[in-house]
Amino acid sequence: MCECFDQLLGNAKEKLLQGIKGEFVAGSAKVQWANEQYVIKERLTTAVVLQINTEIRRVRTNGEPYKNLTKETYNVLMDYCPFCGEKKEEEKDSE
Repeated sequence: MCECFDQLLGNAKEKLLQGIKGEFVAGSAKVQWANEQYVIKERLTTAVVLQINTEIRRVRTNGEPYKNLTKETYNVLMDYCPFCGEKKEEEKDSE
């Protein structure tokens, strides 16, 4: 499996630390994926999921639009790395 996700987090943390002016609490820098989820197949793994947000303003039967938007969120679990294109390997239990 490629290391793209780990490398990107490492680069983001490095950039964060370089941009800090003044002092900060050692070990307090936290960089993580916003959409990391745990996936249970044959074993527990973690994956980063791309999130698609949609919104639309529906119309009542009389032709007036509703006041609020209708919002939906869809999660897309990737079989391939979106950065390098390498296929995600299925993790096998070695017993």
